[in-house]
Amino acid sequence: MTKEMILIPKHKYEAVLQKQNEDQPKAEVVLNDTPSRDVNQHNLSYDQKSLHDDLQSLINITIPSRYKDKALRLLLYLQKHSSIKWDKQGEVCIDGKVISNTHIVDLIRDSTVPIGRRKLTAAIHQFCHFLKSTNIPHCLFRNVEQTKKVRFESIPYKEKKTEENKEKEETDEYSEDSDNEYIQRNKKAKKTETNLETQKKILEDFIDCSRETEESFQGEVADDVVNIRFNHIQSKHQLEDVKYSKHIIIMLEEYLNLCG
Repeated sequence: MTKEMILIPKHKYEAVLQKQNEDQPKAEVVLNDTPSRDVNQHNLSYDQKSLHDDLQSLINITIPSRYKDKALRLLLYLQKHSSIKWDKQGEVCIDGKVISNTHIVDLIRDSTVPIGRRKLTAAIHQFCHFLKSTNIPHCLFRNVEQTKKVRFESIPYKEKKTEENKEKEETDEYSEDSDNEYIQRNKKAKKTETNLETQKKILEDFIDCSRETEESFQGEVADDVVNIRFNHIQSKHQLEDVKYSKHIIIMLEEYLNLCG
C-alpha cells in the first residue's frame, strides 16, 4: 500500500487522535490484508454517525479550503446510503464487501480535489462506479469523471508525439506552399515587368526608326510605313511574334497621325 504524508498542526492531530482513542474499543481488531471480504467477517462497528466529527476534522485538515464544502456535502450524501459504510479507521465497505487499504476521506478527496501529480487511491474506480449507481448529482462527483479521463484514458506518450509531429508536418507543408506561391507571384511580376520594358523599348525604337526613315518614306502609304517599321523592330529584337499592348497601339496611331 502506498502511504502519503500530510503536514498538519500538532494540536489538531492530537485532538483527532485523542477522539479516536476515546471511541476505540479496548480490544484491538486485526484487519485482514485480503483485497475484499464479506462484512460479516469484519468485527468492527460501521456506525458512521459517531465518526462524523472525526471525519469532518480530517476533511478540514487534509482538503484545501476551496473544496471543503464540496467534500463535506459528499460525506453527508454518503452517510444517507446504506450501501456504503466505513469503520473507525475509515476503511470502506461497499455492498457488503470490505475494500481493504482504503480510507473514506482519501476517496472523498480524490473525488472533489483536482488530482494534479499525486497518486490516486487504489479503489477510486470502484468508488466511482458506486457513486454513479446512486444517481449522485454531477456537482459532487464531477472530478471523478475528470480523473478517469485524464489519468486512466490519457493518450500514450508515443501517440502524443505522433500527433505533435503530424501537426508540425502540416505546418511545414503550409509554409512550403506559401513560399511557392510567393515565388510564383514574383515570377509573374517580373515577367510582366520585363514585358512592359520590352514594349517600351519597342516603342522607343519605333519612334527612332520613324525619325531616321522619315525622308525615305515620304511618298509611301501610311500602312506600308507602319509595316516596314514594325518589321525592322522585329528583326532588331529577334522577335518572331510581337504582341503589342493596347496602350502601345494607341501611342503608335497617335504618332502616325502626327507624322501624316
